[in-house]
Amino acid sequence: MAGVVWIVAASFCLTELGTTARRLKSLVAQVCRRLRSRYVQQRKQAQEMREAERDRPGREAAERIRLLEVARLDEERRVREERAARDSLRRREARSQCELLFELHRPDIKSRFTRATFSTFVQKYMNDDTDVEAVERSGEQLREMILMHLEFSGKSARSRTPTSFEELTLWFQGLQQRLQSLNLDINSRDYFALRLRDRYQELSEELLEKLRP
Repeated sequence: MAGVVWIVAASFCLTELGTTARRLKSLVAQVCRRLRSRYVQQRKQAQEMREAERDRPGREAAERIRLLEVARLDEERRVREERAARDSLRRREARSQCELLFELHRPDIKSRFTRATFSTFVQKYMNDDTDVEAVERSGEQLREMILMHLEFSGKSARSRTPTSFEELTLWFQGLQQRLQSLNLDINSRDYFALRLRDRYQELSEELLEKLRP
């Protein structure tokens, strides 16, 4: 009977040892997998660090280039904005000068040069979409046109009714030269040329009437 007990006990112990061995083997396998995974991760991190260190000069150079490009674009934008502001001011000043001169002489030239004609010229040649140099040139032409209309009306401070045909001829030739110096379109040039000839004819007739005995 005792022998049977020892045999059963030995079998039980062997079974328990086998179970324990399997558990131990499984635990060792888990630990090995974890250690292997950690080792692989550490190697990967070390490789990434080496690559990052190797690429660092290139990244720093690329970053410097990027910052320089950003600064260049910012400077270009600032210059454009400042130039646009200056150009806008120059356009307003050119229009204001013309407006002031027109209003100053409007009573004397309104039958020859109306507000509608003035406004049409400004809107067409002196608007905000036109190059600022072109606006200023158009402003000079417009002021000269106003003064020429004033000259034709005989109300100009520099105009004086000619007292001889010699003075009349000089007056006529002087206005012709001024007209030729203006960069006007063909229609405006023809209009002023016609008005000049009409005015010359009027003054000639007045002079002839005065010189009759």
